[in-house]
Amino acid sequence: MSENKKSLVKNAASEKQVSAAVRKESSREDREIEDLRLVMQTKQGRRAIWRILCDCNVYADIMPNTDLTGFNLGKRHLGLGLIIRINEAGKEFYPLMASESEEE
Repeated sequence: MSENKKSLVKNAASEKQVSAAVRKESSREDREIEDLRLVMQTKQGRRAIWRILCDCNVYADIMPNTDLTGFNLGKRHLGLGLIIRINEAGKEFYPLMASESEEE
């Protein structure tokens, strides 16, 4: 999810640099998924993530033709990306989080 990444390759023609960059990026993504998995394994973590998704307007209608439409769509895009990552961490987490949010 991080957008502020440094270039992992200085010479794209170097197979060695490209291979190393692919391994490093894969490792970074695996670590991010594992971090999210750990958060989603706790009720408190799921509650915090649900609040973030709500703040991202994932569950709200976005009214077109307002000054804030672009801003709200950007927030929604981040929230939808988070849902994708949650599902990568474990398919069981999102339904569990959603059902727990209905209990509160």
